Amino acid sequence: MSILKYAAGIPAVAAVVATMYGGLSYVNGLQSTIKQNEKQITQIENDIKNNKVEITSRVTAIDEKTKDKIIAQFEKVNIRLDGVDAMYKQGREELLLGMTEFAGKIARVDAVVQALRNSTHQLASEAEMRGLEQSYYKLNDALSQLKYDIKELDRKLNGGY
Repeated sequence: MSILKYAAGIPAVAAVVATMYGGLSYVNGLQSTIKQNEKQITQIENDIKNNKVEITSRVTAIDEKTKDKIIAQFEKVNIRLDGVDAMYKQGREELLLGMTEFAGKIARVDAVVQALRNSTHQLASEAEMRGLEQSYYKLNDALSQLKYDIKELDRKLNGGY
């Protein structure tokens, strides 16, 4: 009976051994998967570092090119501004000369207007003098005629011829 007793325990031991084998196989598979994943993670980290260095160098190169382009554009703008500033100064000088010339023309026109106004007054004064002279002569003639008429009336009243 003692063998039977031990024979009944064989399936239980076989189940435990099979479970242990399956567990060890599973754990062994997990360890190999972990090692493979660690290798891939290490490779990816190295790739990231290499890519970061490459990207940094490219960005630096692009930054240098962009910086050079920006500096060139600023130089072009400064050259244009210098040209605009020179044209502004020239235009301002031309405007000043034109305004001075215009002021001179206005002064000449004002002098001509004043001379014409004085001439007009003199002409008007001469015309008034002629008109007054004519009035004087008419009045003088009228007074002379009145004197003659009074003398004639006096003669007639006094018995003259």
